[in-house]
Amino acid sequence: MTSSLSLSLCPSVRRTGVTVLYEPPTGDDTVLDILFVHGLQGHPRNTWTWTPSSKKALNPTALESKPGKLKRGFWRKTKTEEESSNTLDGDTFDQCDVYWPYHLLPADCPNARILTWGYDSDISKFFSGSANKNNIFAHSRDLLEDIIWERRNESKRQIIFVAHSLGGIIVKDVIF
Repeated sequence: MTSSLSLSLCPSVRRTGVTVLYEPPTGDDTVLDILFVHGLQGHPRNTWTWTPSSKKALNPTALESKPGKLKRGFWRKTKTEEESSNTLDGDTFDQCDVYWPYHLLPADCPNARILTWGYDSDISKFFSGSANKNNIFAHSRDLLEDIIWERRNESKRQIIFVAHSLGGIIVKDVIF
């Protein structure tokens, strides 16, 4: 079963703060919230997005210059494997990125509101300014404040956190 949401469209996702990705058609049917939290150097959309391998930039000359097993094709997929990796339930994702919390999860959890939360986790900004100096406690406090604000009208609703890496540590700090 695939989501009714178009795979060619990706929602606008805020870099910081909460973004609602999906809300059940009628608010009364919403039984829980699912909140995604990315990790270090992550992004609230990119962390959870699958990009087809044929769309990723791959320099064939760089591949040939690598020594060892990679040069012999150890990591390369066969044509059949590449074709099958771009399908799901018989549908072809024609070179489209799949942001699974948005494109796939609503079909499996139609009564859940799906959200993502972003925070500045960059350890370096190179020449574009200084990196964020927040510690885990500060990020956790920001997450808690954003959750309280976003759920102000439905604070009794259950919540499931899906976190990656540093995001899991931040969520743990919020819970305990």
